[in-house]
Amino acid sequence: MEDHRFDELTKSLTRSGFTRRQMLKGMAGGIAGTFMAAVFPNRAWGANLGNSPCAHFCAMVFGADTPGANACTSAAAHQRGLCFTCGPASTTGQVICGTVCCAVGESCCNGACTNLSSDVLNCGTCGNACQNSGEVCQSGVCTCPTGTVLCTPTAGGATTCAANVCPTGQVFNPDTCMCEAVAHPECTGATCGTFTPCSSSNPDCVCATTDAGGVCVPASTSCAGLAPCASTADCATGELCYINTCCGPGVCAPAALAAMCPTNTAAPVRIMTSSSSSGPTFASR
Repeated sequence: MEDHRFDELTKSLTRSGFTRRQMLKGMAGGIAGTFMAAVFPNRAWGANLGNSPCAHFCAMVFGADTPGANACTSAAAHQRGLCFTCGPASTTGQVICGTVCCAVGESCCNGACTNLSSDVLNCGTCGNACQNSGEVCQSGVCTCPTGTVLCTPTAGGATTCAANVCPTGQVFNPDTCMCEAVAHPECTGATCGTFTPCSSSNPDCVCATTDAGGVCVPASTSCAGLAPCASTADCATGELCYINTCCGPGVCAPAALAAMCPTNTAAPVRIMTSSSSSGPTFASR
């Protein structure tokens, strides 16, 4: 048996509750089998591999001279059973866990077979549990599912995977980790040249109109790179169709713009500035 496979076997058996004395006893049985095969080379002491590695393995798993070890060794003599599935005669890479073989790709953690690429309690390595509510284990890494984002409310609270794909007329607020209404009825109908201030917290914010209603957004939002639209259905996920801004009849822009224009003066402010000092913006051509 290769050194590294022997090391992995002894570690697995130790985790499964086998004592050093049991393992040494099993090893003695295996050595004796090897000796007998050498002295009587024409005797059939087991499978084609001489059966001593399998006898050794079975004794370590079940204990020497036990019914389980005898059945395991007998199966190995016919080239089947644990020894040929996850023991020294295996070619599949499967590992032993207690007295069972784990499936291909699984590992043995605390006496149970598990998939380290998807188990939230053993993600990537044994004992590495995903810490945040809603997280999943993907390819051995704790992450949030598609359509959610790891978020911690600024006012305090647990970090969770919060849904950030919001219904039409709502926007994800990273300060509360929730989808919130962005409609400002007083802003409905506002167009380029008639925009009015709408946030006491952010002087850059002005009224604008979307096909979902009035909203309050940064006036300095650059027109550069914004795709044209007739309605929000024409825009990518997370965008709204802003109508009759100074960027044109309709342009797609992030719905999250509204989160930069809080009406509550105590709320944190994220002031957006134009990405181009000379180009047109929502409120100026």
